[in-house]
Amino acid sequence: MRTAGDGGALPALPTGDNGAQADPRTLERAMRKARGKVQDLPTGFP
Repeated sequence: MRTAGDGGALPALPTGDNGAQADPRTLERAMRKARGKVQDLPTGFP
């Protein structure tokens, strides 16, 4: 998953390998994977 933006004027848009906007399941999967890699993450962090 990548992000595409216009230099900071607008929020980054998560995109898939095909350049289209990433679907919610892909974002949820990436968040679950990343949570396990962040030290001292508060309990209940979305």
